[in-house]
Amino acid sequence: MLVDRHVDTRAAQPLRQAEATDAASHDGEEDSSLLRQTRSDVEDLRRRQAEGEFPDDLDPACLLPMLFAAAGAGAIFPQLVRALCGQDPASEEFGERYGEQMARLLHHLNADKS
Repeated sequence: MLVDRHVDTRAAQPLRQAEATDAASHDGEEDSSLLRQTRSDVEDLRRRQAEGEFPDDLDPACLLPMLFAAAGAGAIFPQLVRALCGQDPASEEFGERYGEQMARLLHHLNADKS
């Protein structure tokens, strides 16, 4: 799944966030590698939407940053993760637990589309 590769609680997550923040250079030019990858991700979501994987009324270009934000919760809210889940947000155990819960949530949302 697209989000699976982003539910990584290790150090790469803050780097991905930094890439997104720095997508435009100081002179306004966009980072072509980030732009190509994110456009490819959006096209993949559009294909999956056309195949009926999620409802037509969702905009894949808006959905993608929502999924990134959800996938990055461990890096974005480490104290909250520790307090609520009792786990280190950088641990493999939390990554597996959180990824499983994300998959369940997406499955439930997909099941409700009918």
